[in-house]
Amino acid sequence: MTPTFVKTCTWSGPKGGGAQFVTLNLQTAAFFDGSKRTAAMMSAAGGQMKPGGVGDDSYFLIEGTQVMLWVKKGDSAFKLAVYKQIAPGQKESIEATLAKEVVPRL
Repeated sequence: MTPTFVKTCTWSGPKGGGAQFVTLNLQTAAFFDGSKRTAAMMSAAGGQMKPGGVGDDSYFLIEGTQVMLWVKKGDSAFKLAVYKQIAPGQKESIEATLAKEVVPRL
């Protein structure tokens, strides 16, 4: 985002190929816990929340075609999101694969 803000990384993919954008946002475990409570409320209001199967705790938050994977490992957490016009199930698969690469580095 800026040279001094180092908690979010964004990658741009080549046009026509893979993801248009991927973001990784680093958080604390406490932030994850609060986000999970908020996601549960959003789920009751029409969003969808389902287990992510990564790290100590994780979940997918799905709102329409947007998918976000939230992962907690120990005292650290992160949110991963793929931005591309593909089916939500495909985004879930890509995000889970990427998250499995991030978790050992926390």
